[in-house]
Amino acid sequence: MLLVVKIGGAKGIAEHIAALAADIAACARDGARVVVAHGGSAEADELGHRLGVPPRRITSPSGHVSRYTDQATLEVVIMAMAGAVNTALVRALQNCGLPAVGLSGVDGGLLRGTRKEAIRSVEGAKVKLVRDDFSASISSVNTALLGLLLDAGYVPVVCPLVLAQGGEACNVDADRAAAAIARAMGADALILLSNVPGLLRDAGSPGTLLRHITLDLADRYEAVAAGRMKTKYQAAVEAARSGVARAIIADARRDRPVSSALAGQGTVISA
Repeated sequence: MLLVVKIGGAKGIAEHIAALAADIAACARDGARVVVAHGGSAEADELGHRLGVPPRRITSPSGHVSRYTDQATLEVVIMAMAGAVNTALVRALQNCGLPAVGLSGVDGGLLRGTRKEAIRSVEGAKVKLVRDDFSASISSVNTALLGLLLDAGYVPVVCPLVLAQGGEACNVDADRAAAAIARAMGADALILLSNVPGLLRDAGSPGTLLRHITLDLADRYEAVAAGRMKTKYQAAVEAARSGVARAIIADARRDRPVSSALAGQGTVISA
């Protein structure tokens, strides 16, 4: 079984890294091949404040919320995600006996893409074009590199940076990166771990968890996803539609989060 596990970067997840690593190690010992992808938004926000580069968000007309990544913010993102977060995850996995290898999407051309020329941003009653944003969409995944590492027994830990067509490093949404990796590698499951139980009908009520969404009904439930959950949900649906057997949005803070997600604890999206 090939698993792509994306560990979210929202507040409240960092203190669960040891438990996450232990569960990933247990899955690996049971025979799973695992690729780990991660975010790091909370760490990037905190570092940005310390360096005098406070975070800004862009909301698209369709409701997507993303990080505004100008040149200064990109430098913060690289330091936080490719540096602190990636190293912490690799260390945690190594401490559990897994030979983890930290990579950014730039390494070996792991993630290649196209920098967005402009992004539409809703500001009050107006829609503006943002042209100095260093974010990209993913066009290809170096599956040969990931396969080489997996075949040698390593666990790749991937930071969501993209090598753009002009040779620039660009930011990319970590859920989209994980979904792209899962699609390209033909993963059996994509697990998106966050600080919520899954997709909720009522964002403030864990009891409204949607436990299983079939692909024929996926578009109907997209309106339920708001804010950052919208991109996460769309990434999961895209992965499931492209052949990943299961895409699961689940809680990183629960006991044995990866095993629990595979057992159906979360929102499972499948055919």
